[in-house]
Amino acid sequence: MSTVKRVRKNIFALSLGSLSKVLTVLLLIFCANMLKGENWGILAAALALTEIFSVVADLGLSSLTIREVARDRNQAGRYFANVAFLKIFLGLITFISIVIVSNLGNKTHLELMVIYILTFRIILYSLGKFLESLFQAFERMEYSAFVSTLERVTTFLLGYLALRLGMGLMGVAWAIFMGSAFYLLVTILIVIKKFVKPKLLIEPRFLKSLIKASLPFALTFIFIVIYFRVDMIMLREMKGAVVVGWYAASYQILQGLMIVPGITMAVLFPLLARYYKYSNKSLIITYEKSFKYMLYLALPIAVGITLLADKVILLLYPGLGGYENSIIALKILVWASALIFVNTVMANVMNSINEVKRTSFFMGINVIINVFLNLIFIPEWGLNLSYKGAAITTLICEGVGFYLFYSFLSKKLVSLGLTRLIAKPLFASSLMAIFIFLAPENFNLFMMVAISVFLYLSVLYLTRSFDDLDAKIWREALSRVWVGARG
Repeated sequence: MSTVKRVRKNIFALSLGSLSKVLTVLLLIFCANMLKGENWGILAAALALTEIFSVVADLGLSSLTIREVARDRNQAGRYFANVAFLKIFLGLITFISIVIVSNLGNKTHLELMVIYILTFRIILYSLGKFLESLFQAFERMEYSAFVSTLERVTTFLLGYLALRLGMGLMGVAWAIFMGSAFYLLVTILIVIKKFVKPKLLIEPRFLKSLIKASLPFALTFIFIVIYFRVDMIMLREMKGAVVVGWYAASYQILQGLMIVPGITMAVLFPLLARYYKYSNKSLIITYEKSFKYMLYLALPIAVGITLLADKVILLLYPGLGGYENSIIALKILVWASALIFVNTVMANVMNSINEVKRTSFFMGINVIINVFLNLIFIPEWGLNLSYKGAAITTLICEGVGFYLFYSFLSKKLVSLGLTRLIAKPLFASSLMAIFIFLAPENFNLFMMVAISVFLYLSVLYLTRSFDDLDAKIWREALSRVWVGARG
């Protein structure tokens, strides 16, 4: 296969894999509506806890495998055997750690059972992600997209079936476990059949070198996972599962929105890197264009959802008790998501100029701030802001992250000129906001969204917000995705 064709297929596969995350968000929305009482909050907190400990189950080994096997594919069998052995050992440590931590609080028997089931799930899922990393090392992203999409489709179908049959919280937990188990099984079969004949030789010295080499990868992953999950754990311990449910309902919308920069960067960044990879000027153009596109996407989404938060929550969560609390959280969190859009770009640029350690340092600062502010904002002996405090903390941390990334890149690379970049989309978003504000209360939500999008894009067009290079970039990007889809 030619390099161009392989790139096209990989871009399409990455986009498909990111898009399939919608199914996970959709399942959790159904859970919020259909699980009774505080069970939705229990599930959300259990997922957050086990995902934090997924760091222990992986320890950066999947990322290390991608890098090393991509450099020398003849090492694939060696990595298969030794990393799989390490994964089993790390899985045992993960289970013991979660058992100890989960028994420290005042959790019910039901909560503990759900946590244990999801712990086994995260161990199997982590092993599957390692095997999936071999697909990426061989630059066969279509297999990666296939197994990840299959896992999400299976989990969604089993989870929804469990909800419809009235199997409750335990049924959903087992459905999530079975989806990951099936994912692992299929991934093993594809790896053995298509890529690697496993070597059963375990090398103690190599195992030691693997652990040492994987730690830098693990550090960034640790910060990211703790940053995005610790708020629900702290809410559960300080305010209970019901409050976690209110917060998690709005947070799922944030998770859904984060798919947008994932897909956009998967499509655009490889293309931009090919255009402009041979000079500092080219890197600057790559940075500026990517930042611009994310900003143009983020602002109208944040403005629109802020004004329509009540309609959005009622549409997605008609069965959720205390939905008005989720509305408040969503109005705050959507602005954190807007910052995540542009922060994603800057993190990619940081990594592209070999500033991975600095990125990890910035993430570490944000984790400390996150935990500290949650301790102040959430509990009764603090400001007693509960779920609102957790949402405000997330917004502040994203603001800090934006300041750190932007300040560093302004000195290291270029200052983009925020005033110039933000003026046109801010003007277009303001006109869109006026329309939404003046629209009748009973105006159809989908019609309002469609008109708002048309109005926003029209203003951008009339103000000449896009130049010839923008048009060329998007034509080729969409062409690549279309050609990749056709094979």
